[in-house]
Amino acid sequence: MEVARCYSPSQASRVWDGIVGLIKNGRLKSSEFVMEELERNDAAAYQRLRQHRSCLVVSMTPVLAGEAGQIAYRFPKMSRPRNPRERGDTWVIAIAKVHTLIVVCNESTSDGKKQKMPWVCGQLGVQCEDLQWLVQTEQLL
Repeated sequence: MEVARCYSPSQASRVWDGIVGLIKNGRLKSSEFVMEELERNDAAAYQRLRQHRSCLVVSMTPVLAGEAGQIAYRFPKMSRPRNPRERGDTWVIAIAKVHTLIVVCNESTSDGKKQKMPWVCGQLGVQCEDLQWLVQTEQLL
C-alpha cells in the first residue's frame, strides 16, 4: 500500500482509518498472497492490516482458484507463475472478477507495458483504479 508515500503523516493516518473502516464494513477485500507480499515488502502496512485479516482476506474457493488459474494462464508475464513470492496480482483480479469488485492498485500502464494490473483488468472487463481514486471516492480525507 502506497499510503505513506502518497500522503503526509496526518493525512496517511486518516486514510488508514478510512481503509480499516472499509475493511470492517466488508467493502475492501484482498487475498492471502497479498498479505504475504505485504509482510515481506511493507511491514508497516502489514502490521496495520493483519489484525483485520479475517474481514479482509477472501477465502480460496474452487471458483476463485479456477479464475486465478485462467488469469495466470492467459497473462503469464503478469502472474509470474514460477515465482511464489509474487502471486498476489492474479488473485486480486480473480477476487474482483468473481465478486464484482473494483481493483485498487498503484500500477500504471503509462510506460506502455502490458501485463500490469490495469491492463489485465481492462482485458477482462474488471474496473481498476488507483489509491487516489479510492481516497476521493470514499471521502477518506
